[in-house]
Amino acid sequence: MKKLRFLILPVLVVVVSACVLASSPFDTSYKPTTKSIAMGGSGVAFLDDAGAMRLNPAALNQINAVSVLAEGAASFDELSNLVNVLSSRSALAKLKDGYESRVEGFLGFSTNRFGLGLATLVTVSKDQNKAEVYTFRTSNVALALPFGILWKAFDNTYIGANIKLHHPVLEEFDLSGEKMQKKITRGSGQGFDLGLLVDFGSIKLGASASDLSAFISMDGESQPEDIAPRFAVGASVDFFHKKRPGLIALAIDYTDVYLSQGVQNGILRVGMENILFKTLTIRSGITAKDIFHDARVAQYSAGLGVKLGPVVLDFAVVSSDLSTENMEGSLSFEIRL
Repeated sequence: MKKLRFLILPVLVVVVSACVLASSPFDTSYKPTTKSIAMGGSGVAFLDDAGAMRLNPAALNQINAVSVLAEGAASFDELSNLVNVLSSRSALAKLKDGYESRVEGFLGFSTNRFGLGLATLVTVSKDQNKAEVYTFRTSNVALALPFGILWKAFDNTYIGANIKLHHPVLEEFDLSGEKMQKKITRGSGQGFDLGLLVDFGSIKLGASASDLSAFISMDGESQPEDIAPRFAVGASVDFFHKKRPGLIALAIDYTDVYLSQGVQNGILRVGMENILFKTLTIRSGITAKDIFHDARVAQYSAGLGVKLGPVVLDFAVVSSDLSTENMEGSLSFEIRL
């Protein structure tokens, strides 16, 4: 029983910390790595690069070399709206109501002992009820610390923590008048993530809780906005596919669980990775919502990885309707030393 309490304690800390938090209108949720995006967003128990700190900081224990990772991702509703955003600020008035796009980047350095990451996120959205466009930018500095549990009974179990500092900027564009009005508000914030990984060799189990005790405080606001915590669980099956080209690794996650919305409103993510040759890897995945009601596939994803010595290039694309009008893409560059 005493050993069992050691394992349950991190989970209890996560649950108790999250139950007292409320939701927030600010989106500080960064996408997972390019490899994960190609696999439907799965990877809580699978990732083994510096980007793992964004999905499950305990997974950094799987890194067997120094990982330096740089990547960027973008998503948009329609190509015409993306052109309006990029062309000029005056074209913002042409955006359709409810439009939202996001662009983000990540630079990370990690070993299996610690990780340090810098992430940036920009979202552009148009209010459905007002003639206003919002641009929300935030940079995020994160320090991830994976700790192996040292007790002999748990030599295959790891926990990890990720401490995050936010630096947001909110731009509001009022399009109701003849001349566009612009308002800029700056702020700061913080939060932390917890992760758990159990390694059974070919089978791994993972769990994470993101944005615990997290908040953003904007200048001029009397009260900070709490950020709703998110929970995720996952499993992966890997029968030595990295040593034997042609074999497949599978990952399945249940993510984006908010206690305020109920466990049944999470997202199911399933991914596959196949190393065809030592230098070429293909990935694919699906994302399904409302699996406890009328389950439906929400997104399809695919990706390609090329390894040239210590350099790894990965590309991923996601589509909700198999067209070019609603797309998400990601590109990463990694050096393993």
